[in-house]
Amino acid sequence: MAYSVNGVNKTMGVAPEIVNDRTIVPARFIIESLGDTVSWSSEAKKATFEIDGKTVSVTIGVIGEGMDTAPYILGDRAMVPLRFITEMLRLTVNFDEETRDISIFKEY
Repeated sequence: MAYSVNGVNKTMGVAPEIVNDRTIVPARFIIESLGDTVSWSSEAKKATFEIDGKTVSVTIGVIGEGMDTAPYILGDRAMVPLRFITEMLRLTVNFDEETRDISIFKEY
């Protein structure tokens, strides 16, 4: 699956999916593409995202606060609702209905 960051084309190993009318994305690609970090606890099945000093965690299989679809594992990737990530981390999202492209921006 292709995506671009600041005009640089890249490829992710797992494509986004639509589940319960929600776009589910591989968390690491979104967060790290914005220059931030993701950590993983296999014991707790928890992914933690850190962006600009703000920390948000999700647990696989658990619908957390602000979610309506639970994160899950696809292959070896934590898949999370895009809307949850963008709202919790105050990112800006634009959707082009004609091309079906999603653009994500971090405000500086």
